[in-house]
Amino acid sequence: MFLQNLTNGLLFIYFLFITIVAPLFDGQTILPIEFFPKLLIDLKSNYAQENNDYLISEKPHFFVGLVWVELLLQWPLCMAKNCYQPSIFIFFIEIFSFFHHFISILICNACHSTFKFFTTPSA
Repeated sequence: MFLQNLTNGLLFIYFLFITIVAPLFDGQTILPIEFFPKLLIDLKSNYAQENNDYLISEKPHFFVGLVWVELLLQWPLCMAKNCYQPSIFIFFIEIFSFFHHFISILICNACHSTFKFFTTPSA
């Protein structure tokens, strides 16, 4: 019983975090940048520069499509209260299908050195 309550509490905190952060940060990928406060724009651009994040800085079309899927499927599931357990199940299925694309890119990156998904800072 304790473990179930602990898991439910952690999932609630995670879903609350996603409910707030997803439209603020992922929305910058799909909507015009003028809709967002300068503080959020600066946070996202600093993240992209410090981590050399190809997806955030260049916004390739496949990534924009995945963000649309995330906001149209994941975000409403995070806010669902009436059907908590089915929402969790559907949410994590969508998460695993979302990351399938990133794993395939990482595998391609290991095979072909011309595609730079992650870059390391030069010393």
